[in-house]
Amino acid sequence: MMAFLRRNWEYKLLSLVLSVLLYFIASTQRNRSLSSTQSVKPEVVGLPLELVVKTSPSPGQVTLTGPPEELDRVRKEGIKVTVSAVGARAGKNFLPVTYVLPREARGRVALEAPPTLEVELEARLTRSIPVRVLFQNQPPPGFEYAPPSSLPVKVEASGPASEVARVDRVVALLDNTDSGEALSREVSVVAQDTNQQVVSSVTLQPTQVRASLTLRQAPATKTLVLSGGFSGEPAPGTHLTAYTFTPSTVVVRGEPALLSGLSSLKVPVSVAGLAKNETRRIVLTPPVGISLLGQRTAQLTLTVDASPVASPTPTPKPAGD
Repeated sequence: MMAFLRRNWEYKLLSLVLSVLLYFIASTQRNRSLSSTQSVKPEVVGLPLELVVKTSPSPGQVTLTGPPEELDRVRKEGIKVTVSAVGARAGKNFLPVTYVLPREARGRVALEAPPTLEVELEARLTRSIPVRVLFQNQPPPGFEYAPPSSLPVKVEASGPASEVARVDRVVALLDNTDSGEALSREVSVVAQDTNQQVVSSVTLQPTQVRASLTLRQAPATKTLVLSGGFSGEPAPGTHLTAYTFTPSTVVVRGEPALLSGLSSLKVPVSVAGLAKNETRRIVLTPPVGISLLGQRTAQLTLTVDASPVASPTPTPKPAGD
C-alpha cells in the first residue's frame, strides 16, 4: 500500500496543490466585493393635503458595495427612494429618506446615501379658470367661425400658490389646419402666464376638454336710411312739419336674408303734446338678428308749425242798449 502511494508522488502532490489553488481562486471570485454609484430619483410621500411640493429633492447618487452579480441586479431593478413629508410644514424641510433595495440583494449589498434630503413645500392653491379655445385656419370664402366653445367651460388649476397665481389663461389649441368645416374633438389644455409661456408646475383637472368650432354663413353689411315712426298727437293748434336725423343713415350687419328686404331703419318717435321745435338724442334699436356697426345713437330735430287760433265772433247786443 505504501509502495502504491509513493508511486508518482510528485504528480499526485502537484494535483493536490492545483486543486487547492483553483478552489481558492473560485472562492475569492465568488466572495469578492465591488463598489459602484447609481442614480436615484426620490419620491415625496405622506404630503399633507394643504401642502404641495414647490422644489422637489434633486435626483442624486448612492454608493453600493457588494458582489458584482448583485450590483448588476440592483442596476437593472433599481432602488426605491421615498422621502417622508409626514408632519412637514410650508417652507424648506430636511426630511428622512428610505432606500429599498431589490429583495434578492438585501443583506448582500451595502448602501451609502444621505439620510435626509431638502424639500421645499408651499401652501396648495386651487383656481377655477375659463378655457380659451384657439384655432388657426381661416374659414372658406363667405363663411365665418362662430366663437369657439369648450366643455367644460372651466378647469381647476392646482399647485403651489405662487405658481397658480402666475397662470393668466388656460388654452386649448384646436387644430383645424386641414379642415374647412365645423369641428368638435377632445383637446389637451395648457396653463400659460401673461407672456404665453407654459406654467408646467401646476396641475389642470381635467386635462382635456371637448373643443367645438361652428361654421356659419358670414353676415353682410348694409347702409339703411333712418326714418321716423311717429305716434301721438302734437299740442292743439300745432302740427309736425319736418324732422331730421343726424346722421341720416346707419350701417348694420346681419344675415343676407334678413338685410335683403330692408332699405330703412324705422325709429319709434312720440310727438304726443309736442308744442314747439325740439332736438332729442335717440338710442337706435335694430331688429332682432341685426346689429349696428359704429354709432348707436342719432340726433333727431323736430320742427312744428303753430296755426293761429281764430277770435270768437262778438255776440250782438240788443237794440236800444
